[in-house]
Parts: sequence; structure tokens; C-alpha cells
Amino acid sequence: MNMYFSNFLKKYIYLILIILTLIIISGFNKYLYFNIFSYIFIHIILIYLTFYRDSQINYIIIFLVGFTLDQILIGEYGPHLIGLMIFYTVIKSFKRFFFNSKLIYFIILQMIVAALLIIGEQYLALLLYNKQINLIILLNMNIFILLFYYPIFLILNRLNKYN
Repeated sequence: MNMYFSNFLKKYIYLILIILTLIIISGFNKYLYFNIFSYIFIHIILIYLTFYRDSQINYIIIFLVGFTLDQILIGEYGPHLIGLMIFYTVIKSFKRFFFNSKLIYFIILQMIVAALLIIGEQYLALLLYNKQINLIILLNMNIFILLFYYPIFLILNRLNKYN
């Protein structure tokens, strides 16, 4: 059963990413915590794709997700698109150094990367468009990272196990 679930997720990881992006588009203010979870889950999947899936389509997917998030959440192009593309390029360049560490350090590093990515996007929105940072939502996002990163990591790591 686990192998079938893993194969399903492995085949449709990009579709899941698109569905989560569409959930955020459909009504960001209606269900705040659900949308924060979806937003965090998108970033976690992008981190997973960066570390575990080395494919040229990742550039296109990350570009489209960043472009869509910028257009829907901010109304301008920039913070998500720039942040995600720079993140992907930098992490892809240095990822071989990360795999030599213990698993717990690797997970903590990925959690820090997720938190820094979200904080960086907020800061870029402030710099580029003077969009104020809502500290409560930013704090909620970081709490969601702390609570949900490890379980999501285990599910996504199972995908890598059956590769």
C-alpha cells in the first residue's frame, strides 16, 4: 500500500503543487490557516524538488509558481519569482555539500531554508513594493514550518526511498 501511495505522489508531485497554488488563488483571505498551510506546503515541495529531483522542468515549475504567487498575492512581479529562482539556483549549486551531514542536521537545515525563503520573500515585497510585513502571519508561517515540516519531510522522503 505504501509503495502505491508513494508511486502516486511521485508521479503527480507537480500536479499537487499546481493544485496547492490554485487553492491559494481561489481565496487567500477566507480560510487563513488553511491557506498558510498550503503556502508553506508549496515551499516545502519546492525545497524537496530542489534537493531530490534534479530536472530541467524544475526551473519552469518554480518560475510558474513564483509568477503565479506574485501576480495573485501581490499584484506585481518580483518577490516570489526572484526569491524562488535565486533560492533554487543557489541550493542546486551547493546541494552536494548538504547530503554529507546527518539526517537531523539536514532536516533542520531545510527548515531554516524554508523559513529564510519565506522571510526573504516578505522582505523583497517590502523593498520592491513597500508592502508591509504582517508579523502575525509571518510568525504563523514559521510556526507551521516547525509543526509540519518533519511529517511532510517523512512523506516526501518515502518518495525518494522508492525511487
